[in-house]
Amino acid sequence: MVSGWYDETVGGIDLRDKMVQSAQAVRNLEHTTTMAADLGDLTALLAVARAGGFREAARATGGSASSLSEAVRRLEAKLGVRLLHRTTRSVAPTEAGARLLDRLGPALVEVEAALDVVNGFRDRPAGTLRLNVPVSAARLVLARIVPPFLAAYPDILLDVVA
Repeated sequence: MVSGWYDETVGGIDLRDKMVQSAQAVRNLEHTTTMAADLGDLTALLAVARAGGFREAARATGGSASSLSEAVRRLEAKLGVRLLHRTTRSVAPTEAGARLLDRLGPALVEVEAALDVVNGFRDRPAGTLRLNVPVSAARLVLARIVPPFLAAYPDILLDVVA
């Protein structure tokens, strides 16, 4: 049956339905990408909203007002909604912006806390250290150097295989 590309079936599968499902999957992927908005853009929005303006936020963050403005503009474009009312004298969140900011503040605090945990690993060694050494080296060398090493690095678990 060839009445048109949109109503053909192959093996009992309606190709039109498959095309619609594929288009929806692409839209969902784009939406997911949109939701994974750049953390820097979200932080910029929060800084501008808290400071009440782009210049004030730039002073507080050490950035430039134009880069903050571009970040907010990029975020609004990704989300497809205006987040801030801008006038020459002030900046205020829209209804959508206010709702996002209400949820964003605590979420960014959690993200910062999670990153601080990871940064702790950079500042001090932690984890398992596995040493494969001959028995003689374990007796002669390790017995002398392991206790001070473990005292200096208490977060390291030593696994000696002799």
